[in-house]
Amino acid sequence: MWKKEPFGKLSSGKECSLYTADTGTGVRISITDYGISLVSFVFTDSDSERDVLLGFDDVSGYETHDFYSGCIVGRVASRIADGKFELDGKEYQLTLNNNNDTHLHGGFIGLSKVVWDCEIVGDTLQFSHTQPDGTEGYPGNLEVVVTVSIRTKSRGGKITGTFLSLDMSARCDQATPINLTFHLTSIWTVRTLGLLLITNLLCSIMLGTSQWTLKQYSPLGDIIL
Repeated sequence: MWKKEPFGKLSSGKECSLYTADTGTGVRISITDYGISLVSFVFTDSDSERDVLLGFDDVSGYETHDFYSGCIVGRVASRIADGKFELDGKEYQLTLNNNNDTHLHGGFIGLSKVVWDCEIVGDTLQFSHTQPDGTEGYPGNLEVVVTVSIRTKSRGGKITGTFLSLDMSARCDQATPINLTFHLTSIWTVRTLGLLLITNLLCSIMLGTSQWTLKQYSPLGDIIL
């Protein structure tokens, strides 16, 4: 299902790859190994193709932008006020990569800003990365594995939906905070779907709880039911 091709080089000269899957259900999806970033989401039919995701033509765009477009973020997603936390009686100081007073999405070189190892295993992509002890101030060597797969939903023998699934797991040789997520704030070109106005678009967020935040939008930890 997945095909691999070159996707340009980083400023360091390191080569990156693009992985594309034609699902056979009228959907074609492309992902790069840089930050496991979603590059395109194409709907196809007999007459046309419509890419509903505004992505970059090569990896250089993902290296230079700072809005975390459709990628894995961590070691800790979201913000940590003043870049400080205490764990097992020890205080840690993280890098401050957001307004010089907040640690955001894992720091300057979080998981969104690295090239992941990738292996095509059957119909899945198996991404892995090891973040060394002390990276951006975090304790412990962290091993992260992300499995990307495409699933379909059927009714009455007919495929009614196609889903992109990301399963994430991590382990560390020291106690460390971990909060991975897929930052799905890509720019979706709704015009190609006939939705000419943003008011025609409905967004649903499936969550059980939420949290209060500080002025830097750092979560306080208090759960709002």
